[in-house]
Amino acid sequence: MTASFDYAQLLKLIVEHPEFQKFIEDKQTLQRLKDALQLGVAGIAWVGAYSTFLLVWAGFELLIEILIMRALRLTPQETSILCGSLNFGAKVNIAYSLLARDEANAEGLSLLKKAHNVADRNSFAHGFLFSDRVEDGNYLVPKLVKRDIKDKYRVIAKPLGADEILKHSSDFMQRVNDALTHFKVTPEDMQAYQKSIADEASTPARGGKPHLESPTNSPTSSRKEPP
Repeated sequence: MTASFDYAQLLKLIVEHPEFQKFIEDKQTLQRLKDALQLGVAGIAWVGAYSTFLLVWAGFELLIEILIMRALRLTPQETSILCGSLNFGAKVNIAYSLLARDEANAEGLSLLKKAHNVADRNSFAHGFLFSDRVEDGNYLVPKLVKRDIKDKYRVIAKPLGADEILKHSSDFMQRVNDALTHFKVTPEDMQAYQKSIADEASTPARGGKPHLESPTNSPTSSRKEPP
């Protein structure tokens, strides 16, 4: 289930408020402020919706790391060391290869791949957003523009306003939840894995150990010359 943003209603409440209009007598200035507020309200909604997608993606990436940890019987720290410097493509391929060794994981692998495909993260990472003005000066809903050059040059554009991102995130979240359920990875499992990593963070304000230089590399160190 996805939410919908009523930009027009929120904008109407702002610009028709007596305290707002009291200080704006010039109609041209008022219209400019309306335009700016319209862009601002839509922008806030868009950023909020995109943040939802990023949160779901972060959960999916944690799931992949937990599956690697279980398959290789690693500790959380060992898993973090292994996965910490890997990009997502490397991690997901490792997970797929490990799971594919057992035919019993066929259904789970299918669920992971469906979630990965639905996410379509590369479109966000390698595409760009474009929004044009219409005749009345208002901006159209942003479009996500992708370029495909595999066999011939093609440019693909699709609407990507806040509502579209929320629906995309909802579909992705459902696929991730299906995979979590299949592999019996609970929210508590996710939290425990995250906490095991976060607990090792160096926080000087809470007594983290400062980095100690090697005596021979320290600028103040001195080496005794042989007699």
